Amino acid sequence: MALNEVIEKRTRNGKFSIDTVTRQRIIDISIGSLHYKDDPDDTEELYKEIDSSIKPSSRPNWDYEVVKGHWHLLVRDDVTFAAVKEGNWLGFKPIDMGYLEITSKNYVRFNAKLEVTSSVMGNKIVWDGLFSNVNFTVIYDNDRLREKIEITQDARDWCVAHPPSSYGLSNADSYLVLLYECDWSGSHPAETDEGGIDWNVDWETEKPIWFRHPIKNEVLTALPASHARPQGWDGLDDSQVTLRKRFIKKNDKYYLLIGAPVLSLNALPTGSIILDSPDVDEQVGASADDIRVHWSDGTSSWTANTGVAQFIVGYSGANWQKFGGGMRFQTVAIPNGATVDTAKLTFTADSDDSANDCNSIIEGEDVDDAAQFSDLANYQGRDRTTASVS
Repeated sequence: MALNEVIEKRTRNGKFSIDTVTRQRIIDISIGSLHYKDDPDDTEELYKEIDSSIKPSSRPNWDYEVVKGHWHLLVRDDVTFAAVKEGNWLGFKPIDMGYLEITSKNYVRFNAKLEVTSSVMGNKIVWDGLFSNVNFTVIYDNDRLREKIEITQDARDWCVAHPPSSYGLSNADSYLVLLYECDWSGSHPAETDEGGIDWNVDWETEKPIWFRHPIKNEVLTALPASHARPQGWDGLDDSQVTLRKRFIKKNDKYYLLIGAPVLSLNALPTGSIILDSPDVDEQVGASADDIRVHWSDGTSSWTANTGVAQFIVGYSGANWQKFGGGMRFQTVAIPNGATVDTAKLTFTADSDDSANDCNSIIEGEDVDDAAQFSDLANYQGRDRTTASVS
């Protein structure tokens, strides 16, 4: 296969290519971003390839940057990092770790930030031992900024030997938290899906927090739901703890606390704990996990059969051939109430009709545990999600 990409047909999340030998047309679509524009509103500008690698910065006061993306990342060696989009700034700087007692809102610091050297690896910048026996990583993904925090077993052992009660706090009501200093002086205030943040009571919410453009009503960036989990966790059990986020304001400065209940973290399996959002990659398994449905223009006859892992879309004579299909993935262990930050579905073209385009809509099934496919009525009777992707 010798592919020739048609640059003019790029979209933010799509590539269009032609096989120069077979003349097949291949479309690669991702829910996440593949390309960017310097000016998103310029309809004449062609999309460019995103380069997510972290490189030395020539800007004053910054050491590293990523600028070939639809938002920019700026990083300093002192562990200040900022997301910049359309001139809006949102910056964070980890300061220390400690215990927060929810009932009294008393905070006790026990782990101050250390002076350590950063190292860059592709789209990651790492500060090993930023806090004693705690490693800190900033990761630039095409659509989001991630922080990966590794709490080693040595740090866990220290916390067990020095529980919140040793500082006069309640073990049952205390969280282990990481404290960030925030700077959104150049951005718009944070909000949740209820419109705003209550600085005192938002700690218990699992809702994502975002920063929205007040005129375009577009979300500029967000703080998604995330979890603490054992290192190497494969998602096949309940070994994870939901992280909570809370903003506080003190002496005209804003801070972000991210943490989880101390007792819940202590109950996780032995080994390092990762504070991060895990990814899942799955394929269709058994034959009853997919179905193809066929209907031809000019007739009212539908047919369906399972065990067909391909979805044929074609044009025959004067009529479009209309097909539908479904797939289920049995081994994806998504905990109840968890938020899926991003997902991608990949198809491979087997043959091509170079004269016509394929128009399709992808929906989800609105059910907690999808049943296997059997026949046409079983396929048609399923509840679809209101959200869809074209």
